[in-house]
Amino acid sequence: MSNVSQQPFPRLGTAFVDEQRMLAKPWYRLLITLWQRTGANLPIGGTVILNNTPGGIQALDAGTGALLGYVPLTAAVGGPPVVLAPAVSPFGYQATAPGTLVVTGAQVELRRGAIYYIVSPAGGAIPMLINDIVRLTWYNPAQLPTATFFPSTV
Repeated sequence: MSNVSQQPFPRLGTAFVDEQRMLAKPWYRLLITLWQRTGANLPIGGTVILNNTPGGIQALDAGTGALLGYVPLTAAVGGPPVVLAPAVSPFGYQATAPGTLVVTGAQVELRRGAIYYIVSPAGGAIPMLINDIVRLTWYNPAQLPTATFFPSTV
């Protein structure tokens, strides 16, 4: 099989995904080239058929048709946002999935393990892992902070 790519690397600034959230062609070509040059994890002498499907690339054994691997080419979508309702300061939230907590109007402390770390004095986007705990603290009871958790699939 000939080399899919004429240029070894995508140009700087090339988007990784296109408007349809599919892997952009220069990156697709780079991945195919890397796969081909590293043997695609096949035994020596193995022949592979690469099948481009709407969701990704399938690697099939040319002799048996067995699926050898699959590379998804669409961006994974996270779960629905969870709007939190902080009412009493301090307010705690423990992540049950990985994701990002977006906070406005409160000091944010993150606990991973036994220690809380101040990560923002006034809010922001806080990446969280499963079982991370965030503590929000604010001092004006008339002005409650907002907090929304955006779960991810990664």
